[in-house]
Amino acid sequence: MKPEIVLKIEEILGKTLAQSPLEDQLDPLRTLIAIQKNALHKFLLDAEGRLIGLNLSVSELNNTKWQQIVDLLDSEAISLHALNLSENQLTEFLMPQALKQLRILDLSENQLTNVKLDPNKIDALQEIYLSDNPLTAPPPEVVQQGNKAILAWFASFKKDTGKQEHFLREIKILLVGEGMAGKTSLLKKIKDLPFSEHENQTHGVNVETLELGKLPMFKPYEQVKDVKARFWDFGGQEIMHASHQFFLTHRSIYVFVLDSRTDNKKDYWLRHIQKFGGKSPAIVAINKMDDNTSYSLEESSLNKKYGFIENRFIKMSCKTEAGLKQFAETLAELIPQTPLFNTPISESWLNIKDQLERETKEKKYIDRERFLKSCEQYGVNDPVAQSTLLSYLNSLGVVLHFQELSLQQFYVLDPHWVTIGVYKIMNSPSITDGILEEKDLDFILNREPQKNQEYDPSKNKSIQYSSAEQLYLVSIMKEFELLYEYEKGCYLVPDLLPKELVNPVQLDTVHSVTFIVEYDFLPPNVMSQFMISMKEDIHDLKMLWRTGALLSNSSYGCTALVKADMDDQRITIEVNGDERRKREYFAVICHKLCTINNKFEDLLVTQKMPVPDHPDIEVDYEELLGLEKMGIDDYPIGKLGKVFSVSSDFLDKISTKEEREQKQSAEKLELILKIDDRETISRLDHLDKKASAILSNQELQQKYLNTLVGFAAGQYQPDMPIYFENIDALENSNQDLIRVNALLDTQLNNVFSKLPATEKVAKGWKEANDQLSSDVDMKTKLKLKIPFVFGAFEQEFSWETKTLLKSLRQEWVAFKEGKKSLKQLFNGDD
Repeated sequence: MKPEIVLKIEEILGKTLAQSPLEDQLDPLRTLIAIQKNALHKFLLDAEGRLIGLNLSVSELNNTKWQQIVDLLDSEAISLHALNLSENQLTEFLMPQALKQLRILDLSENQLTNVKLDPNKIDALQEIYLSDNPLTAPPPEVVQQGNKAILAWFASFKKDTGKQEHFLREIKILLVGEGMAGKTSLLKKIKDLPFSEHENQTHGVNVETLELGKLPMFKPYEQVKDVKARFWDFGGQEIMHASHQFFLTHRSIYVFVLDSRTDNKKDYWLRHIQKFGGKSPAIVAINKMDDNTSYSLEESSLNKKYGFIENRFIKMSCKTEAGLKQFAETLAELIPQTPLFNTPISESWLNIKDQLERETKEKKYIDRERFLKSCEQYGVNDPVAQSTLLSYLNSLGVVLHFQELSLQQFYVLDPHWVTIGVYKIMNSPSITDGILEEKDLDFILNREPQKNQEYDPSKNKSIQYSSAEQLYLVSIMKEFELLYEYEKGCYLVPDLLPKELVNPVQLDTVHSVTFIVEYDFLPPNVMSQFMISMKEDIHDLKMLWRTGALLSNSSYGCTALVKADMDDQRITIEVNGDERRKREYFAVICHKLCTINNKFEDLLVTQKMPVPDHPDIEVDYEELLGLEKMGIDDYPIGKLGKVFSVSSDFLDKISTKEEREQKQSAEKLELILKIDDRETISRLDHLDKKASAILSNQELQQKYLNTLVGFAAGQYQPDMPIYFENIDALENSNQDLIRVNALLDTQLNNVFSKLPATEKVAKGWKEANDQLSSDVDMKTKLKLKIPFVFGAFEQEFSWETKTLLKSLRQEWVAFKEGKKSLKQLFNGDD
């Protein structure tokens, strides 16, 4: 019989709650919290019949109904341990008394902007899920770091109880657009400096931190009187656009300065903002209207196409100051509406932020020891809180911290110090044909004269880069795939290659497979990243140019030509070689390109194939696949008066029918393994290489192991790619594999012993692990532990953990020993 309080909750909701059984559960609370679509809403009672858990997911719950339930829980002195309110209509959530003993809280997929939890009443909270909410507090930059980071953010306010609240009244404003459009002139007017008729073009990027309340332009606007704005004035040189990924960030404000006299690239820049800036709002400042008074812009269509503009078009002239008042008013109104602005921040975190900002500005960077001392000075001693704060400040652009390059010396960096160094390298006349030599770094960074006609913000900074600093800048550029080391001390910078070759490269198109990838917006750094990802197949640097590369691979015996057309926003792939092998090499190239495409948000890609003997006529690849699934092989093209074969004239040229069937089956395997990656046909080999390698860097290795254990403990939402992305620098020593397996065993066993109600899992883990130890090599063993972690704790899996692990192990061993083909493996039982 249901308790009285459950009946009352049912009455409030107008829905029936089913009891979740306490017995035979790996962890009843986690079982309860798991979202089960189309299932009954649930409640959980402890052994004494007390209500300890509610799953009210997808129950059309709003603020009023939730408040009624809270009042009911508090009046009955109920103490919940698990609460799932996901996929509802809540716009606010306050921490009621009934949740003081809460261990698990799921508020994902609501309309929450500010989640308020009393930091002194959440000591029991172990898991909190806030994804898919329009949050400002906690900020998304913290939420995306997972449970520990979110809890650290709340805990940072413990010492602030009873004190005045602090809010982060800072904003990042990015000025982008073509060179000489007037970005620097606009920034000078904001600073109340005189207009220069002959303003030189900005060389690099200028970063200015301004207190808006002290500037005449913004004094009339009370809402920004104490706002600190960081203006980033980007040079318009085309060669630098690929490096914008460094600095163009989400949750900022973009000011697109458009020259009214030459507006032919407005779509390029608006798409640039769209792809790099996420949902950041933008102002379109139409400058130099004094030179083109009749100019008009198709505002209606641009508003519809780029929703982040929201009709913020300002016609202006920095020369006559026309429109500047409207610009200031628009910016002043927009700043308080920007999600990142006015975020709550604890006093301790604010003090550390200010100190880091001061010290990096003065010293250019600080080491890890100094960062830790700063944290300790203000009572932030928890390593998770320290890491969360640093990642948060990095997202804000207050300081830079490169996690994968976190050398002790260069731990927290001044953004300007980094930008000036990178821009000096990328604009150096000493780099010819894209070749950067290590021996030239000192001259480029410290002694190379700048062009007199250019405005260079670094000229007055007197920055000198030591040998170690020079190499660290190169490491940053390698991390962001702006260059790679093709031989000792020599680097190829794809964006500094010649714009075109004197003698263009051509393949025999009659015998080549050709494929076209068309973009709604082709990001300027796609080709440079592609070249770097295919560096092992680049053998002749003279066969490279800024938007194309000739590749060759001896293993496949194939040659490929990959080239981008930035005007038509497309990349063409041509592959020559043996009929079977060129299909395989084509698949490798497509996977590399697809992986790069997936890094960009909302990138729309259309794949096409040319009609045989008619390269100017192209057919949509997805259309061809759809026809094949429908059992239709004829593809008539009326203007040619011919009927082509979907299979033999098109699809079979890039993959066999068997491979296409394998791909469909492989997609099911991807879903099971929770891997968000486009590669399918070579998935098993890909995972084998990743998981059989171990990190040579001990710090990163420990981070990888901690991540695994954290997932096992249910501290993070599952995201399997995180595992594999952290395992790319690699050595294959069996001794190291034994060590990493031992560490993983120890930590997992420790987790299993501490988690409640996991005896069944621990027993299954031990039996399966013993079996693995007896007949599986170390590489495979390490690899198979990853699915185990997911299988053990994720409710999506309907089979027992031991059965899953045993099944995966048998399948893998059969494949590796040649007893089962790839097709058999993919098409086996799910």
